[in-house]
Amino acid sequence: MNLTFSFGPAFLEPQAWEALNRAESFEAYVQSWLALLCASIADTECAVVVLRDKETAPYTPIAFWPDEGSKTEALMKAAETALQANKGVCLRQDDVSRSQLAYPVRDDVLLRGVVALELRQLNAASAPVAMRLLQWGLAGLLLALQRAVADQKTASGESALQSILEGVAVVLENQGFHQAAMLLVTHLASVLDCRRVALGFVKSRHYALQALSHSITFSEKTQLSRALEAAMAEAGDMGRCLVFPPRLENDTPLYPAHEQLSGSFGGYTICTVPISDGVSILGALVLEREAVFDDETLNLCETVGTMTGLILSLKRDNEQGLLKRAVMQLRRGLVKTLGPGYIVWKFNGLLLIGVVAFFSVAEGVFRLSANAYLEGAVQQAIVAPIDGFIKDAPFRAGDLVTPEDVLFKLDDTEIRLEQTRLENQFEQYQSKYNNALAQHKRAEMRIVDAQRKQTTAQLDLIRNQLARTAGKTPFNGMIVQGDLSQKLGAPVKKGDVLFEVAPLDNYRIILEVDERDITEVHEQQTGNLVLTSLAKQVLPFHVVKITPVSETKEGRHFFRVEANLDRIKAPKLLRPGMTGIGKIEVGQRALIWIWTRGLINWLRVWFWSWWP
Repeated sequence: MNLTFSFGPAFLEPQAWEALNRAESFEAYVQSWLALLCASIADTECAVVVLRDKETAPYTPIAFWPDEGSKTEALMKAAETALQANKGVCLRQDDVSRSQLAYPVRDDVLLRGVVALELRQLNAASAPVAMRLLQWGLAGLLLALQRAVADQKTASGESALQSILEGVAVVLENQGFHQAAMLLVTHLASVLDCRRVALGFVKSRHYALQALSHSITFSEKTQLSRALEAAMAEAGDMGRCLVFPPRLENDTPLYPAHEQLSGSFGGYTICTVPISDGVSILGALVLEREAVFDDETLNLCETVGTMTGLILSLKRDNEQGLLKRAVMQLRRGLVKTLGPGYIVWKFNGLLLIGVVAFFSVAEGVFRLSANAYLEGAVQQAIVAPIDGFIKDAPFRAGDLVTPEDVLFKLDDTEIRLEQTRLENQFEQYQSKYNNALAQHKRAEMRIVDAQRKQTTAQLDLIRNQLARTAGKTPFNGMIVQGDLSQKLGAPVKKGDVLFEVAPLDNYRIILEVDERDITEVHEQQTGNLVLTSLAKQVLPFHVVKITPVSETKEGRHFFRVEANLDRIKAPKLLRPGMTGIGKIEVGQRALIWIWTRGLINWLRVWFWSWWP
């Protein structure tokens, strides 16, 4: 089924819709919208739209229909009545055939304005219909108004941000304090349309004028300079931004310095912005102009003054000497600690003083920590008894040995051959001796007897060497050094150290004490040792010897301190070469001295090295 609708020209108005779509400004949009609204409500004679964009701004007519000359006094009265009542109204005079409809334009924030229409032949039946059409039409107007206000705020915010960034850039681009300050005040005077902008900083508890817009040089003793400094001091004492004359009628505080500055030098509106670093007031910025300082301008002045003021303060501090900067930092710290307010700083300061005082009085046991390792109290060297070749070596470093264990064997083939030769030679001499004895040849007997004794001595030496070709340890212990398993058949010379054996029941501790702490160590001091492999057991010891020669290891110097174990709790688990940490008990000392002695000693040496 096909449905066909037809609309009259009063509802379509294609030219008005086209004008509405092509509107390039908000005023043009409202004019086209009002034309469409009047075309939609029958018998409309004239209409007006009254709007404002800010709460403090006045209501202003921005659109008329059909033109500005067609407005009537009754129409404007209806608009004023609707604004005052903040609701829709319908006015009609008995002697006039025309009626007036007006309805306010409002959103969630404030009353934006009113739309008023004057109609002819309005009766009780057509009045509600006309009012309803007016209410429906206001939705489009309110949406357009909100968009226009949002665009205006965005543009205003972008402009303010640009002004802030330009002011910061002016300060940052110039390294010198005075040049940057002069360019900043001149820039602010140009951007904010000010007659005069002055910048001052606190100097010796007084405000000193540092820069004046459009003035390269100025005298600090003139009446203008003193008036500006007085206004800065007034704002600094109150710690907030001051505006003179007051913006509100009921805001009538006494600002004598600002009143004198305004009355004596042009009668301008004055805005003074204190500059603070969050702790104390550093200075102030005074702006003078003919126009009133609104909220947006005040916020811009405060932001620019705070951001650029801190940068300028840093530039000024950098141009001062090291001593002055140190005094300023000390003064700021004292202000935080002793001045009014700053409860957190005061609490932290008192807490720090209390902690330092407590640990200066409280004492504890001072223990020196040092790397430590175990050594056998005695280390027996097993050496090669003769020149020879290694035949067998079943043990190596880390093995436990007893006196019955053979650590190594040397090849005895040549020795045994020599033994056989000497034994045969001895038998020959013995036979010759017997023959000489039988023949009573005394001289020959003596000669053979001497040869026989010589051979006997050589045999004893050979037998001794054969007995020593098998090396044994003299006690139960552990091999701490030596491995011949990879040198079978290798030659050795008499006296070469083949193994080192340490007993398992007698140890000594070697402590590597740093040279900075050696003066605190003395013999017979006690301590405790914790080995890396036996972290749960504490082994007590006492110092027995301090080596008077330092050694260098891993970039530091230390002294070798020897100590003996007082008692061994785990003799089966201890092994030579175990490492750990030993702590020597020096005595009772103040806790703060224990924790700061390293830093204090380093500072003393450093100061001594630089002292002329």
